[in-house]
Amino acid sequence: SDQPDLTQLETWNWSTANGYIKNRWDAVYETVKRCNNVISLVNKLEAEGKALPNAADIIAQAKFIKGFWMFEGIRIYGPAIPYVSVEDYEASTDPQVSNVDESGNYVYIWDKVEQDLKDAIADLPETWPDGQQGRVTSWIAKAVLAKFYLYWSSPYDGSEAYGANKWTEDKNLLDDI
Repeated sequence: SDQPDLTQLETWNWSTANGYIKNRWDAVYETVKRCNNVISLVNKLEAEGKALPNAADIIAQAKFIKGFWMFEGIRIYGPAIPYVSVEDYEASTDPQVSNVDESGNYVYIWDKVEQDLKDAIADLPETWPDGQQGRVTSWIAKAVLAKFYLYWSSPYDGSEAYGANKWTEDKNLLDDI
């Protein structure tokens, strides 16, 4: 086989040394780090009185990208992966965020990713001016949130991690789109 990392996944014969698994994990968290950096920087500039005319747009785009990539992490690794907030990032640029609480129970991040996508929808424009086509809009964010709700609502195993009833929210989003 010319792609042994993928062949290992396809044949359910993989280990943590698999390059694909590590590279996807790194991609998710490097993107989250960059998004948190952008949000943190814009917030600091605003606090210093150096207002950016498009600060809300910048933060909304960063929240969308972060939500999109955290959703990618959920799709690959499950909903009990660490969620790195802006506050975690500001405390340490390489935060060690646990995916379990003090009692050793998994912390599921569905609601945090949902909030990032909802924040993006609220602050992104429906369209961008000429010359800025291809940038994320509130419509794209709604479509990603709708897909996110499908994953969240699918009752994979009936545990606390899966099976939230987001069908109505999903239908409303899809009707709007």
